[in-house]
Amino acid sequence: MRRHWFLVCSLWMLTAGFPAVAVADSPAAEDLLKQGIRLANEAKYDQALEKLRAAVSRKESDASAHVALGMVSLQLKNYDEARKALEKASELDPASPTAHYGLAMLYEKFNEGERARASWKKFIEASNDPKLREMAERHLDRLK
Repeated sequence: MRRHWFLVCSLWMLTAGFPAVAVADSPAAEDLLKQGIRLANEAKYDQALEKLRAAVSRKESDASAHVALGMVSLQLKNYDEARKALEKASELDPASPTAHYGLAMLYEKFNEGERARASWKKFIEASNDPKLREMAERHLDRLK
């Protein structure tokens, strides 16, 4: 249940909790992204992964699609794909709090303290939610 909450919260941040990142120009890519997020919120992660991979392949410059792909890949413990997608998302949109959140969690999991700290700091800068910034500060305190 806790893992599912993590993904739902992450996808909420992507779709509603933060200012929207420009979604792909191609209607097909946008539709695939929406379908992937819907499937992920229904806990149909394998199906979501297929849709999100297709969305990324149709519009590689869409940071939102990379973020969603990264977060679903994290949920499925596909850490290499998650890292690649989230790093690409943060490159495409350096102000994406969700990308930095996912990367911080991933780096923490693999004991990459310096990278985790840097991602948490970027998350704090990008987030406009005081409670989420507070949560990130707690992670930073634990990483000292």
